Amino acid sequence: MPSATLRAHYKRGPESSESLFVVAPAGRPGRLAEFEAAESMTLDARRRVWGEYDVTSDLSPVIKTPAEVKAGSPLFLDMTLHCDVLLDRDGFLVSYLEDLGERMAKLGSRRHARKGGYYWEYKPDLKPREVVAL
Repeated sequence: MPSATLRAHYKRGPESSESLFVVAPAGRPGRLAEFEAAESMTLDARRRVWGEYDVTSDLSPVIKTPAEVKAGSPLFLDMTLHCDVLLDRDGFLVSYLEDLGERMAKLGSRRHARKGGYYWEYKPDLKPREVVAL
């Protein structure tokens, strides 16, 4: 059983992709072993989350160490809105994302749709030369 924190990011629909986000303390070979174990272990949970959609297709793994999570990534912005927790034994990632979501809310961060994609406006009232840290 993996020691990882797992979150699944998804959009419902047959055209959607499924990503499994794994926080693992190991280096690359250990990370891949953690992912393979997580992929197998979460099959039933993914079937419950995604219903009739094909959950047996390959997942897109995103694997980071806790230090890499703390360093931040644009990936986490969307994860504050769109993901389901499959497993988070110590609450590390859920706590990180909740804290990030709170910081974004204080800044007034907004997600905007544009040309079939999305972008984030971190602070709508940003002033020239002002530094924004999430």
